[in-house]
Amino acid sequence: MKIDKSFVDSIGISSPKSMVIHHIIEMAKLLGARIVAEGVERSEQAEYLRVKGSNSDRGGCSVVRCQKTSLRTF
Repeated sequence: MKIDKSFVDSIGISSPKSMVIHHIIEMAKLLGARIVAEGVERSEQAEYLRVKGSNSDRGGCSVVRCQKTSLRTF
């Protein structure tokens, strides 16, 4: 499952979008799906996603910081 950048941007800010991320991660855990978060720019965002995604052995959250130019070779 991919978490769109617009939701990632809301991490650390009290907004309805920040609640959506929690539910996406929980749903992915139930399905045993891998999560990829788009647009992680701050360490606070990466840490939140790491902590929330590590609570289950049937799902997880990958946080990879890379430039657009290196994404093709990733």
